[in-house]
This record gives sequence, structure tokens and C-alpha cells, in this order.
Amino acid sequence: MAYLKDKGYEARAFYLNLIYVLFILLGSLFAAALNAPYETTDDVTLPLYQACALSPVTGDLESEEPKTWYDKYKTELADRQDDVKEAEKDGLDEPDRVCLNFARDYNEADENYDEAPDWLKDAFDRQQTLFNTALATAIMNGLLFAWSVIMHWEGFGLSWHFMLQPLFSVINLGLFAGLIGNLGGIEDLTHVLNVDNNIMFEMLNVFAVALVGLIIAGLDLIGSNLVIYWACKSYNCWPEVGSVDYIGY
Repeated sequence: MAYLKDKGYEARAFYLNLIYVLFILLGSLFAAALNAPYETTDDVTLPLYQACALSPVTGDLESEEPKTWYDKYKTELADRQDDVKEAEKDGLDEPDRVCLNFARDYNEADENYDEAPDWLKDAFDRQQTLFNTALATAIMNGLLFAWSVIMHWEGFGLSWHFMLQPLFSVINLGLFAGLIGNLGGIEDLTHVLNVDNNIMFEMLNVFAVALVGLIIAGLDLIGSNLVIYWACKSYNCWPEVGSVDYIGY
């Protein structure tokens, strides 16, 4: 720690510690919300993202089967909303949120997944991609956080980390942009009826989490790296490779 302070790199190192912790938290919250256990009607326990749809719209509503499912899903959400109002009047606890079950005509343990129509597979695969992206975000930033903590002792890997910071910022921005892009492609995702009654939003609003992450990643890329760029014109941003102070572990 004394090394960073003496060389003037302490504030930047602590900033990296903080930004990585934020991204770990956001990625973990997103993944945890999708990965919560759900027991199906067949007594099979699946992650939420494999059992329940994020939105009542799971396909092209101009096609007959997706439209039929959409109507059923909306009815379930509306019924639950009516039940909530009745429970409030009677002073009772709210009823459980609705799982928009992916597996109406297909086995929930995935034995019949290959028989599912392409539009349903696309909806399922999108949610798998969302979970994988959030998990990758948490893991990558966990590794970067560990590296940034080690830097506090004798500047381990300091030069490489500082030089690569813009790349890490771009990757984080891309990961959160990927989450927003996939979520943005889901119609009716943020509709009040869906957010208030869908079990997928019981823990938290995944769209809000992804949006916060995208904003922070954008500010990190543009703001912090711009400050560093201008600062580099007046002083060394990191020890030069080959210099006495270079730490190249």
C-alpha cells in the first residue's frame, strides 16, 4: 500500500477496487434473480430462468400459437393482480406471483425440449444467454477485483492493469449493453402488469439492474478514462516498462 501512495497511484487503485465491486454486485444480483430455485408442478426444481418466462410475449404475436400463449399468460397476470387487490381489502397476505411456465406442452425437465417450436426455443435461449452474461460479468470483475487488491502490495501487475484498464471498461460496457439489448428485445417486459405480478421480478427488477450497470460502465469508460488521458499528459500514469519503478510480474 505504501508503494502506491508513494508513487501517486493510490487513488486510482482504490477507484478500481470500487468499480469492480459494483460490477460484481450488479452481475451477481442479476444472475441470482434469474437463478432462484423454482419447483414445478411435476416436483422438478429448476432455476427460474429455465422454468418461467420473463414476459407474456414469447414469440411473434401474429402467429397463432404464440398469440394463444400470450392470451393465457396475460390472463394469469391479470387474475393475480385482481387477487392482490382482494387480499388487500381483506387484510390478507399477497398471493404468490405467477410463473409464466415455459413448459405448457413440453416436459419441464427438458426431455421434450427438441419438440418445442423454434419461437419457444428462442425465448428460452435468450434467458439462458442473459444468465450466462450476468454470470460472466460477475466472474470477470471478481478476477479483476482480486488483481486490483493484489496491486496494493508492492504494485503487483500495476503497469499492465493500468494500461489495460480502458479495455476492461469496454468489455464491461459491452456486457451490460448485451444484457440491455437482450432484455430490450423482449416485448412487454417492463409493462406494469408483468413487473408487478411475474415471479421473475419478485427479487428485483432485472432491467433496472442492467440499466444501472450500463450507465456506470458508460461513465467509467468515458469519464474515468478521459480524466486519466488528460492526466497522463502531465504525469506518468503508470511506471514505464523497463523503468526502475516498473512492476511487471
